[in-house]
Amino acid sequence: MATTSRSARAPFLLGAYFTGSGTNGDAWRAPGEDLDADLDFDRYRNYVSLLKKGRFDAIFLYDNVLPIPTPQAVARTPALARWDTFTLLAALAVTSSHIGLIGTASTTFNEPYNIARQIASLDRLNGGRAGWNVVTATRGGENFNLLSHVDHAARYERAHEFVDVVKGLWNSIGPDAFIRSRETGQWLDPDHVHPLNHEGRFFRVAGPLNAPPPIQRPPILAQAGASGAGKDLAARIGEVIYTAEWLCCVNARSGFTE
Repeated sequence: MATTSRSARAPFLLGAYFTGSGTNGDAWRAPGEDLDADLDFDRYRNYVSLLKKGRFDAIFLYDNVLPIPTPQAVARTPALARWDTFTLLAALAVTSSHIGLIGTASTTFNEPYNIARQIASLDRLNGGRAGWNVVTATRGGENFNLLSHVDHAARYERAHEFVDVVKGLWNSIGPDAFIRSRETGQWLDPDHVHPLNHEGRFFRVAGPLNAPPPIQRPPILAQAGASGAGKDLAARIGEVIYTAEWLCCVNARSGFTE
């Protein structure tokens, strides 16, 4: 029987999950736990340094914009204050030469042009290691002039078009567009600049993108949808898929299911 050598196998990649607030749940009450990672950037700098030593490949920064109904609702949890995703990742970009930086941004509460600029800039800043976790957001419309949350199906229709526009903007300036010739006075080659002129159900975006073109063509896309629509989006766009699954097994002696 043929066997696959260790060197021929696909690489095993490691990623670390962060919330941006520095801790999860009640972990902050454990002795020695950091209590100020939502305020002190050096905490995150140290986390990345530790991950480098552990040969991790990427960090994933979760985010949300959920409303807080009352101050009492967050009185015993550190969930309120959290870093802005791409501000923190931009700072971390210069603390490592190889760890990928994947940030969460909602397609429901953002515009494609803004997200395309942020991620393209991050990808250039960290040498081609940026990623975007595409989410539609389960709540949060109260903070964005919405009386109620956007319909589930409409959120995912918007997400598909949103990603198409972002990827189109990333390709609107070719990697060889910039000539920067002092002798001729020509800064770029217009033949490598392509206005997007997208017109769809949700977006009208002219382009091109006025940001440094990303090094990755395109940056990594991640997705974590669990619904049918979320899985369809993940299958279409995702290169990294986040999932939570229970491992079920039966103890042969006791019949206990774990």
